[in-house]
Amino acid sequence: MLQKIDPEEKHLDILLIDKYERFEQLPAGFKLLADSGLYDELSIPFDESVKSFKSSRVQFKQGLLLGVDSQANTVDI
Repeated sequence: MLQKIDPEEKHLDILLIDKYERFEQLPAGFKLLADSGLYDELSIPFDESVKSFKSSRVQFKQGLLLGVDSQANTVDI
């Protein structure tokens, strides 16, 4: 069961990490095989996607996740 996000945003931070700057849906990938010119139309920049959350607690960092330190509450990118 999914937990509702706290409307006061006190308990949740979301960090999206991806080595690419754009999100591609799998079905769109098949269309891109047929027509690579559709890439900008079928993929979404992560920065744009994060803005749709309308929350300052959702962030995107382009990079590769190298490590997580749960005690220090940090990630290495």
